[in-house]
Amino acid sequence: MTEDVKILHVEDEAGVREVLDAYLADSDTEMVIETAADGKEGLRLCREKEFSCIISDYNMPGMDGVEMFKTLRKEGIAVPFIFYTSSKTIRGRIQKNNSNPPKAILRKGEDGFDDILEAVVDVAKTGDAKTGRQIESR
Repeated sequence: MTEDVKILHVEDEAGVREVLDAYLADSDTEMVIETAADGKEGLRLCREKEFSCIISDYNMPGMDGVEMFKTLRKEGIAVPFIFYTSSKTIRGRIQKNNSNPPKAILRKGEDGFDDILEAVVDVAKTGDAKTGRQIESR
């Protein structure tokens, strides 16, 4: 990869955010990681900057990950999106009438940080997540 992968990580739980960010930063892929504590902050950052992809939790206070995702798509911001969540109800909220769905939906507790890293690298290289551990993809 010739340029850094620019990641926006949106997660309301500070501990999860810090551990995943440290794991991604330690990888062999050069990454610039910015963080947001909720969807509203993530949306603001996406309006101000360009990212290679977004990793987002689903269930957050205020604006959740799905509302942020839908708002970005309505505004024509088509940055690849990877959900990392413990929710089992996310698919229906996202897929309905969406021509540009998320690249992957990974489950906390089932899919590990290696799976997220693999999805991020796939998206950065090809625009599509091809990880074998993803539970849902487009």
